Amino acid sequence: MGFFRFLMRMPLFVRMSRMMPRVPEESGSYVHSISVDRVFRGRGFGSEMIERAASEHGSLYLDVNSDNEAAIRFYERNGFQRLADDSMMHKGRKLSQVLMGRT
Repeated sequence: MGFFRFLMRMPLFVRMSRMMPRVPEESGSYVHSISVDRVFRGRGFGSEMIERAASEHGSLYLDVNSDNEAAIRFYERNGFQRLADDSMMHKGRKLSQVLMGRT
């Protein structure tokens, strides 16, 4: 299977029970990433993506780097709440993250 074919088969949303067992909501979906080019930020595109995902998938969950205060504020403005603080090792470095959810 070629690389692009592999990417096309990857799900954009994954059931929470498979992704993060620490979240009791099994019907929610984990959002891997949302990004808007800097040129287009502040125009509501990110909020529209969140609203569309929530309307199609219900409860949403995501992790945010705890140092990314702008992203945390964005998600809080869009109805997400902090659920847990966590950390992970990546390339020998400890990264702190915040689990956020919108139900």
